[in-house]
Amino acid sequence: MASSRHSFRFGLSELLLIVFVVFSGVMLAFHSGGFVINFQSLGFTVLSSVQKGVSAVANGVGDTFNAVHELARLREENRELTERLKNYEILQRANTDI
Repeated sequence: MASSRHSFRFGLSELLLIVFVVFSGVMLAFHSGGFVINFQSLGFTVLSSVQKGVSAVANGVGDTFNAVHELARLREENRELTERLKNYEILQRANTDI
């Protein structure tokens, strides 16, 4: 079997394309005072979106842990109130017998 190697080489046309695109971007930046894309606004948009996503996940996880803790507390309170209700029923029967 013949081993064929495919290697990518920059030809003159690809090199000229890269040079002209970079040169055009630099000239546009000097002429208009900024690039076509405002990197500050783009960065702010990306970072605020990431921050909102992280905040939503963190709040969801925190709310889940709070709900589990609240459920455990309510079960304990329910157990205590059930016990008190049994004691009141016993006390009511004793009062009825008296």
